[in-house]
Amino acid sequence: MNRRVADSYKILDENERALLADLRAQALEHDINFEPKFFVQATALGRWPGEDAVDAVTRVRGELGDPHLSYLPELSQRGFQATTLARTIATFEGLEADGTSAGWRINSGFSQESQWARHTFASDINVLADVIGKESAKPRELKIQFVGPLSLSAQLYLTNGERVLSDVGARRDVRDSLIAGLEDQLKSLREAAPGAKLIVQFDELDMVSILEGTIATSSGYRTLRALRPHEVHENFDVLTQAVRQQNAQPVINVGPQVVPVSFLQPFEAVAQSVQGYKDSDWEKIAALVEAGQRLWLATVNPHAKQSVRTLVDSIFGPWRRVGLPAAQLSQISLTESASLEHCSPAHATAVLAHLTETATALSETAQNSE
Repeated sequence: MNRRVADSYKILDENERALLADLRAQALEHDINFEPKFFVQATALGRWPGEDAVDAVTRVRGELGDPHLSYLPELSQRGFQATTLARTIATFEGLEADGTSAGWRINSGFSQESQWARHTFASDINVLADVIGKESAKPRELKIQFVGPLSLSAQLYLTNGERVLSDVGARRDVRDSLIAGLEDQLKSLREAAPGAKLIVQFDELDMVSILEGTIATSSGYRTLRALRPHEVHENFDVLTQAVRQQNAQPVINVGPQVVPVSFLQPFEAVAQSVQGYKDSDWEKIAALVEAGQRLWLATVNPHAKQSVRTLVDSIFGPWRRVGLPAAQLSQISLTESASLEHCSPAHATAVLAHLTETATALSETAQNSE
């Protein structure tokens, strides 16, 4: 079923695409040969190739429909207004940002670039609503991605040209503006996907550089002072509490970085993109799992061919060696290990299919080992 669906979208109209998505969901249900307690979910981190939002959402919904976790993809090839950073700026309440040659610059007045970002985000949500509306069953879960408050402070600039990271008051203002605007955006997503539980992913890919004080100033001649741990904890506590108050679940994506566990604890799940986990990595994974944290593990490399069995063995073997029970594999989700942005849409779709196949095989392996 996976391969047949993966390369079929471009020649179909929207109704036929919706039918294929329904067939995919039915096939997933029929393919499940394990108890729910062993279920391993598949998802992806957000980036997608091309400029066709309808095609992208349909492909993602088709491959990652229930029981897996689909998401609203980022199609940055459409321009600066379509990136996850622009989507995050579009969420701000009380702040605007001008798009300049040096990056996004915060201001308190009207910004045409922010307006374009808002229009793009709203259009993407409308596309999502249209695609879901043509499906026979409504999604149980849906994910959305934003840039987290720490990385926002490193990627946005003040009117004086310096990074927001350089000013404690500006850092707080940006965080609070994001939190204040989340309610309206999550409301729009709920209208697009009625009844779905929302998962909110915050990308903190600059986190270690911020903690280590290696982010350069705008001049490039020096670096900005490292954030103190108490401010990081405060940011994440305030952020995650606000998300939970909206009946959504906060997730943090730290990419390949090694981040102290204490910073990750406020989140429901942690996404990591480590290329080739070492024994020391698995020991840290075990500590997080034993503490009740969900983990999203980078598994399928879009640029390498690996069989489902090889991928399953690369997870299940180390999992048992560090003493974790098979039933706790339900605490992990599988993701891609590198961005899908520069793949073809057909190849990116096949990667998602490979993720769901691997997740299913891992679930069956866990059950058979008991």
